[in-house]
Amino acid sequence: MIRVLFVCLGNICRSPLAEGLLLKLLAEKGYSQQVGVDSAGTSAYHIGQPADARTLRNAAAHQVHLPSRARQISFADFYDFDYILTADNAVHKMVLHQAQAAQKQHQAPIKAQIALLRPFGEPAESAVPDPYYGGEEGFEAVFQILTRATQGFFNHLQQTHFPD
Repeated sequence: MIRVLFVCLGNICRSPLAEGLLLKLLAEKGYSQQVGVDSAGTSAYHIGQPADARTLRNAAAHQVHLPSRARQISFADFYDFDYILTADNAVHKMVLHQAQAAQKQHQAPIKAQIALLRPFGEPAESAVPDPYYGGEEGFEAVFQILTRATQGFFNHLQQTHFPD
C-alpha cells in the first residue's frame, strides 16, 4: 500500500481538506485499497480536534468528507509514509528539519519523499495560503487550489504506481 501524509501548520484547515479530497478521488477511481491517506500538523495547537468549522462547512458544500482529527507529525511518519506533502514553504522547511532529526535519531534514511503539494496542480506556485484568519472566501479559494493540487498528485500516483 502506498501511504500519503498531508501536512500544514495546525492540521485543521489545509491538510485535512487535502486528505478528504484525495480520499474522495481514490474512492471515485477505485484506488482506495491501494493508497492510504492521513494528515498532520507541525504544531500541537489543535491535537484531537476535528477540522475547523469553516473547513468542514466548505468541504460539506462540495460533498467532501473530512474524517480525521488533528495530530502532530512524528518521527515515525517519515518511515511509515511514502509521500509527505506540505502546504507552504514554512511548513516544508520545518518538515525537512524534522526529517533530518528523525534520520539522526534512527540512524537510517527516511522512507518518505517530501514535497510541496501545490506544484502538483499549479507548477508555478508553491504555497497553499492559510485561510484560518480570513473569511469564508479564503476557504473556498483554498478548496479550489487543493482540488487542483490533489488531482495533480493523483495523476502522479497513477502514472508512477498504477500505469495502465
